[in-house]
Amino acid sequence: MWRQFLVIILLVSTQCSLAAKKEAELHIIIKYKQSMLSVAAIKRQLNSEVPLSVKEITPIAGNAYTVLFSLDQQATTHFSGDVLDEVLRRLRSSPFIQYAVEDRVSYFNPFPEINKPAKMKPEMALLSHDLQWDEFLPPGGIMLESIPGLFDGAWVYTNGEAVPPVVVAVLDTGIAPHESLVNNLVHDEKGEIWGWNFSGNNRNVADETVSYHGTHVAGTIAAYGQVIKGVGEHLRILPLKIPDFSGMFYESQVINAIYWAVGGEVPNIPNNPYPASVLNMSFSVDEKPGKEVDHCDEPLQEALFFA
Repeated sequence: MWRQFLVIILLVSTQCSLAAKKEAELHIIIKYKQSMLSVAAIKRQLNSEVPLSVKEITPIAGNAYTVLFSLDQQATTHFSGDVLDEVLRRLRSSPFIQYAVEDRVSYFNPFPEINKPAKMKPEMALLSHDLQWDEFLPPGGIMLESIPGLFDGAWVYTNGEAVPPVVVAVLDTGIAPHESLVNNLVHDEKGEIWGWNFSGNNRNVADETVSYHGTHVAGTIAAYGQVIKGVGEHLRILPLKIPDFSGMFYESQVINAIYWAVGGEVPNIPNNPYPASVLNMSFSVDEKPGKEVDHCDEPLQEALFFA
């Protein structure tokens, strides 16, 4: 049976920026045209193509691998130009390799500290649904209702209620179990929050960046109660944590998260029994300061096609 999936990618350049590459390492994503028998066989093949020491080879979703090359000063003397460009050129010229791309790195930047005014205006003192202008009349709003409490827009037709519940995967900084959100997080059979940390490779989905960007996004989607209302108060959030505590992440972590979110297999990670039908990714990777990446490379495009 065909399943329909919706992938939402919001490119927010102010939230993420390109990180400086570590000079001592080179991170590459590689996929072979035919399955290799072992990591040892892959290492032998790579050593025949590139005069760099292979420090680590890790299988990822989509039958691809991340490869970590060591960049010591002596090894880089084998290259006349840019090392990354030359390594990719050599790998792509191999008849065994389907594609080779940089495992791009980026950051969720922490939010700047906000200085609260000594005297706050009454309407700023408390959060309320009345302040959610983006849920009301267009052009600024998406017309869930025209004014607070009228329920004359999209909410006339649905508030996300379905059997089984619609699961929305939020690929972000993690989650905080806020009282207006916790009941709409996916829970396992033991009643524990279900999700995955693709930086630490564990179930700790708490936001260690302290930006709470993931919680903000999840609340926009599925918060409930009398204070702040999400787009669908009956939707379920599957939290997938992408960055580490510093906000740093690699593209390969995003690729693994996309496959896993919709029920795909990811090496060395338990299967996801609660696949999502909607994916939200509110971040981007910049090619350089002020210039967003405007295309998907092969492994990321494969992940999106899979979803």
